Amino acid sequence: MSNVKKLMMTAAGGDPVNIEDVFHTQVYTGTNANQQVTNGIDLSTEGGLLWFKSRSNSDSHRLIDTERGLTKSLSSHLGAQETNYNASYPWLTSFNTDGFTIGNQNDTNYNGYEYVGWTFRKAPKFFDIVTYTGNGTAGRTISHNLGTTVGSVWVKRRDSSAYWMIYHKGIHSSNPEYYHLALNETFSFNDLGQSQSNPSNMWNQTAPTSTQITLGSDTNVNENNATYVAYVFAHNNNDGEFGVNADQDIIKCGSYTGNGSNTGPVINLGFEPQWLMIKGATIAKEWRIHDVMRGMPVGGSGAFLEANSSNAEGTDSGPVALLPNGFQLTQGGSETNNNNDTYIYMAIRRGPMAIPENASDVFAVDAVNTSATPNYVSGFPVDFLIEKSTGGSNTRFHDRLRGQNQLYADNDWAEGTGRGSEEWDHMTGVKFVNSSSYYCWMWKRAPHFMDTVLYDGDGSNTSTNTKPHSLGVKPEMIIIKCRSNSANWMVWHKDMNYNSGESYTNKAYMNLNTSSPATLSSNYWSYGGNPQMTDTVFSVGSTYDEVNNTSRTYCAWLFASLAGISKVGSYTGNGGYQVINCGFSNGARFVLIKRTDASGDWVVYDTSRGITQSTDPHIDLNNQNAETTGNKNYIYPSSSGFGIQDLSGGTNNPNINVSNATYVFYAIA
Repeated sequence: MSNVKKLMMTAAGGDPVNIEDVFHTQVYTGTNANQQVTNGIDLSTEGGLLWFKSRSNSDSHRLIDTERGLTKSLSSHLGAQETNYNASYPWLTSFNTDGFTIGNQNDTNYNGYEYVGWTFRKAPKFFDIVTYTGNGTAGRTISHNLGTTVGSVWVKRRDSSAYWMIYHKGIHSSNPEYYHLALNETFSFNDLGQSQSNPSNMWNQTAPTSTQITLGSDTNVNENNATYVAYVFAHNNNDGEFGVNADQDIIKCGSYTGNGSNTGPVINLGFEPQWLMIKGATIAKEWRIHDVMRGMPVGGSGAFLEANSSNAEGTDSGPVALLPNGFQLTQGGSETNNNNDTYIYMAIRRGPMAIPENASDVFAVDAVNTSATPNYVSGFPVDFLIEKSTGGSNTRFHDRLRGQNQLYADNDWAEGTGRGSEEWDHMTGVKFVNSSSYYCWMWKRAPHFMDTVLYDGDGSNTSTNTKPHSLGVKPEMIIIKCRSNSANWMVWHKDMNYNSGESYTNKAYMNLNTSSPATLSSNYWSYGGNPQMTDTVFSVGSTYDEVNNTSRTYCAWLFASLAGISKVGSYTGNGGYQVINCGFSNGARFVLIKRTDASGDWVVYDTSRGITQSTDPHIDLNNQNAETTGNKNYIYPSSSGFGIQDLSGGTNNPNINVSNATYVFYAIA
């Protein structure tokens, strides 16, 4: 095992290091009273940087780190020297083993203002902080602990005004150490007069190594007896050593050339990012910061802040589209995609990387509270939800990747723009203002549990037409809906097999928006072969409108069985009573059942509304009917999963256990 990996394992108490252990985005509302943020990141032991910015107002950025201490702040948009806090109005009051505590200072906690705080924990192959005193001598070296390729270095003088000096490996294709940018300015390196024949004196024309950075004699980085701080960010290139198997990347620093088109460059990171900083290198542009908690919807308006400006959060028409393995520029001539100009970026991986251990960490059910914020409480940031009124309504599918846009599972319509009141930027739920009769089922994307993928159709006629995903295991149920056009909802399920006289397996489909039975198809899930469902990709057929027509856009939701948490399975009805064993210890909180051999609704039960000995109301996803409340004793609580029985002739019989009928289900503990 490498020394770096040993350091990483020791820092995390012997457990794998995941992105959620070292980086976190916190959105919150100011109160003017101390607020404790629990994000699971150990700052007091491991050390790190906290970066705060008011989203709703033009207040200063505040960068506070464990090397300089709680009382010292720098502002990314200013060249001003380090600021000391007022003891009566601190920005922070503590670095904790599981987060931090915010003080009552206006720039971090003014009553009613909206804020974001980014946490960067020190860790090999991710991030380090170094303080030093300059000596004025070119060639001075400063040691760091990244143990890998340096992606970017940010240096700021602490005792006097000076530019934030930025090294970035993507600023030039061959000699990035000859150049610099200023974090507090929009300058391009061309504006600063740098060239191969006239290099800057920041880095002594010496590239950083895995253990040290080299300084020139410029006063912005190395004035004699001046004090400095350096933030050092890694660049992983298939050597990240993060995740369950210590083999995943979590941060990349690179560059791309804009093409001025709304179909811009695709940047392959090998992971889906949750945080992006983008800056023009050859053109004067802002330092744009995007993250998924504040909103990066594909095809919708996204939120941005500027590291070089105190401006409140702005919105744009979506210049960046997130992909399962990177991102794409989707706005020509913007801050991020001017034709023939070079841009640099820093990208941090989406989490979580750890496999969930508790179902309550990734799934929740709640009834709307119209007077609260958030209106639906989950206990975690929500990535995907299904919402429906018990009094009857459309069945709405929402997800973070699509922002305010919604799809209706009870019809074949194209994606709509939503009701305009949706808010995803809450740490413990979502704000979807509705009448009092609404319920919401909420999921968090997590390995081995659930994933969301957006993709463009290409009409490819190949047997290996696959789309990447981040589930980490083979999906067992996939729901796909065309976003851009009217088309039926398509559902693939591992247990919809047609083996009788058929050489292919798992090629059946059902429509979520109808009660129709499963139907065999030759090409919906693969062209001329078996579906290719693996731990990294899923396959779709050729030119079918529902899954892969050229020029159409799609959304796919992927589900898997995770021991003790979720179960994707099937059963055969017996006409009486039977228990469906899901391997749970305290029974199922959520059950979705669909008959496959004949017509039957997509029936949902949950413990918030029933699954008791006497109350079994169900909601159908495929229609706008009100909740059915007259059906009792059809579904029972069972510690291992759920129990079902058929009561022939009973009131509102949901037909979930007809003798010899076949069913598929999805259950969550």
